[in-house]
Amino acid sequence: MAIIYIAGPMTGLTGFNLDSFNLAELALIEQGHEVRNPACLGHGWANYEHYIEIDLVMLGQCEAIVFLPGSEKSPGAQREAERAKTLCLESVTPLLRDVWDALQVAYIKNGGTV
Repeated sequence: MAIIYIAGPMTGLTGFNLDSFNLAELALIEQGHEVRNPACLGHGWANYEHYIEIDLVMLGQCEAIVFLPGSEKSPGAQREAERAKTLCLESVTPLLRDVWDALQVAYIKNGGTV
């Protein structure tokens, strides 16, 4: 099993879209993977750039990455995607297929647009 990083949109979404991150984490753990979830950092104690710095360090500990719905619209997730590419990490987003519909509903409910 792999160590997998969860990338996705947070800024501007209700509850920072944490329910989506946590659902993805549970799905991956159920499959036997170790997960690095940036939602575990909490919010309000640092500025955006500090969060991204920590996220990129977490990403560097991983073997693969998954992208949540709306990642293509998220500047932070795009930065993570670029770093993942630099690190030659595999995108294993299909591992979320069993919860993908729920992730999309949560993203929209949290204010994301398709």
